[in-house]
Amino acid sequence: MLTNEKTRVAPVPAIHRMVLMLEAIDGLGGVATVTQLADATDLAKSSVSNLLTSLSSAGLVRRTHAGWALGLRLIELGHSSLDRLTVVSHFQPIVRSTTPLRHEYVRLAALDGADVLYLAERRGSEVVRVSAAVGERTSAYSTAVGKAMLAGLPSNVLDDRLAAAEARGGLPLRTNRSHATIEALVDDLRATAQRGFAIDLEESVVGVACLAVRVPGGASPCAVGVTLPSRRATNDVVHGLVTALEAVASRLAVHAQ
Repeated sequence: MLTNEKTRVAPVPAIHRMVLMLEAIDGLGGVATVTQLADATDLAKSSVSNLLTSLSSAGLVRRTHAGWALGLRLIELGHSSLDRLTVVSHFQPIVRSTTPLRHEYVRLAALDGADVLYLAERRGSEVVRVSAAVGERTSAYSTAVGKAMLAGLPSNVLDDRLAAAEARGGLPLRTNRSHATIEALVDDLRATAQRGFAIDLEESVVGVACLAVRVPGGASPCAVGVTLPSRRATNDVVHGLVTALEAVASRLAVHAQ
């Protein structure tokens, strides 16, 4: 819950307010005015202006003709952070050396609450539509990488996340194949845990299928997945790709600690 500075209730620490400002800009489409940010954060306009001035001096935001946007320094820091993650730095060479995946679109993702955040990718020979790019996030409930990670969570942790999703109004429906109920998702997660891999058959993007396996161990859940046209997702192709993904996940596990 956001603190309301206008009513002087429990002042929020400066660093927290700066993070709040960056998240608000992102949530408002990447560009926002002082008035929009004040409304979104419940901070006074004077406080918003002061925060933006401080963030601007650090290169974390920039002024545009339409308002305030996220700064290029954030991109630099984000890429630097990703490059320093050991599991990310080993992703490309491991996938490249796994013959069945050389021509496939392979991605590495981490679980962040109800979302997956894509950490790395290796594009294949086919052009495939995806729901989010590297550095972006999407719902974990309708993606193979998300379901692979959710299926590996302790039952009490998973129950809490599903309860939170239900409290927010249910699952996001990206296509007419997305799970419409918590019960349907739970059944899918049980099947995922039993067979050892997750599948998204046009749940995120029409005409696109994804297969994924969880990277064993690690301080936080990660998964590696293949994205391909759904017309190619025959039993033989799925079996071959899953076997290759399991080999990649096993090798990445050494670097995910």
